[in-house]
Amino acid sequence: MRRTTSPNILRNRHVRRILVTSSVLAFLAAVPASTRAGVIVSWTGPSSFDDSTISFTGFQTSELTDVTGGGYYHDHGGPTTVFLDILLDGVWTNLFSDFIHTNNSSHFMDSIPTSFSFAQGTVSGLRLRSDPYRLNTFHALTPDTKFEFNTATASVPEPESLAVFGLGTLGLVVGGIRHRRKSQSV
Repeated sequence: MRRTTSPNILRNRHVRRILVTSSVLAFLAAVPASTRAGVIVSWTGPSSFDDSTISFTGFQTSELTDVTGGGYYHDHGGPTTVFLDILLDGVWTNLFSDFIHTNNSSHFMDSIPTSFSFAQGTVSGLRLRSDPYRLNTFHALTPDTKFEFNTATASVPEPESLAVFGLGTLGLVVGGIRHRRKSQSV
């Protein structure tokens, strides 16, 4: 006796297997390749200075999101401008500058406005400096002075994942057509 096929395509175990496989592939294609949230760089340079640089292992980023901890800067009796620079792909790039008048008032590092965006690249250094030169413009910086960078990458599926998803979808369509033809011929 010949077995009849069910008109409901979802009852076919092969079709169910294809649906499950393509659903899993669609999920994997939507998951970003990297989800690292951030890198925190602690100040390792001198405590009091007018111009200092720190270097570290580079990482990919496009945003400084926060400056926290101790430390401050002021003018020592003459107008000056302080700068916060990053070493981006081997080139010093200014993120922040603050002109200080001759009032000798202190400006705290954690009051620096944050969320500086810049071109995506490798950051491997920080520099704090004053211009014109003022002796010991920066004071009380310690490893508690931290610079946080956002290193999350864009959620773009890799081409290989999209290709596998496309093949799974194609298999689902072809399987549905074959099943429909087979059930019509019976």
